[in-house]
Amino acid sequence: MELQLYKLKKKDLNKLTREEITNYLKKEWNKCIENEQLIWNFLQIFKENKKEIEKILKNYFVVYENRNLSNIIISNDPDSQQPGIYNFMIFDSLHDIQSDKMEELIKLLYVNGYLKKYEFDNVNIKEIDIEAEIEISDRFRLEHNLLWIYKEYNELFRPDILCEEKDKDKLLFGNLLFKKEDSEETILDKFITYGTIVDVMAFDSTILSLSNKGLYYLTYSITNELESTYTSTKKKVDMLEEFQNKLSQEFNNTTKVLQTVKSDVINEANINIEKMQDQVNKYTEKTKGFYKDITILLSILVAAFSFIGVNISTISSLKNNITTAILLINFSLVFSISAMFFIIKNIVFSNLNFGNKRDGKLWYFIFSVCVIVIGVSIFLRVKFNI
Repeated sequence: MELQLYKLKKKDLNKLTREEITNYLKKEWNKCIENEQLIWNFLQIFKENKKEIEKILKNYFVVYENRNLSNIIISNDPDSQQPGIYNFMIFDSLHDIQSDKMEELIKLLYVNGYLKKYEFDNVNIKEIDIEAEIEISDRFRLEHNLLWIYKEYNELFRPDILCEEKDKDKLLFGNLLFKKEDSEETILDKFITYGTIVDVMAFDSTILSLSNKGLYYLTYSITNELESTYTSTKKKVDMLEEFQNKLSQEFNNTTKVLQTVKSDVINEANINIEKMQDQVNKYTEKTKGFYKDITILLSILVAAFSFIGVNISTISSLKNNITTAILLINFSLVFSISAMFFIIKNIVFSNLNFGNKRDGKLWYFIFSVCVIVIGVSIFLRVKFNI
């Protein structure tokens, strides 16, 4: 059964044999070498998980008392210790990252110095009573128990005892986390930094805080993000302005085209209206001429038939003063026919605008002549019986 040092109490430690402790320290040695790979592979892992890592770092800053990220840039004392946060608070706030992946990324950030153990004031690991009834965190218990082993078996903290045969060449040439000249205390420090403690740091009950390195990275990241957002926003604003200018230009061009088309249409319409008006005027004139010709023809026919009919029917019945009677009859007939066509012209066909001022004078002259002749004839017939 694998020995889990962070679960042991003092009585359990006293039961451990030298061999069990040696085997445990060898596993811690290999665990440190394994976790050292998180340093060498940091850039590749960081590149593949950049968004998730930045979310984790931001939440270690923001989750505690809902702090504002803007404080990162305007902080008056960036070297002060950041608040400690339980890992489960980060797990609860980042549901889109799987818990296994979250633990691996927290280990990565811890080993590379972006996260660190939260240091409590007035807490001495050596003086912690692991037998007390109060609950002690796995981190404190692990560190306490490692210090106890170091105190009781410090002679085991030597590279020649803990290094496996396959890694001794790497140890000799300095290609391992450990060096052949490392002291017992140096090896203990590396165990506490890179050993099983790395796995414990990812437990949900562990309290971590941002290191200055992590805080500086957040400052750099947020600054770049703001600059990128500003640049992107400025590009969008420039594009919108360019689009607005193009749209305005297109609108102006369209307006000009529409005005030109409108002007052309109006001009063409006016020309067509004038042409139509000319046609109407021509047809009106033709209509007037037609009615005028009809009227003239009817006048001639009526006058001719009237003169013929009246003269034939009356001359044969005249016995004396034939000349005077004929003049009286014919001028009376001319007067009557003239009066009839005058009425037709001025009442029935008044809207056709027949004739002019000259025609009016002609009508008045005819009426005057007829009236004079009729009057003279009547006077002569009555006075002289001619």
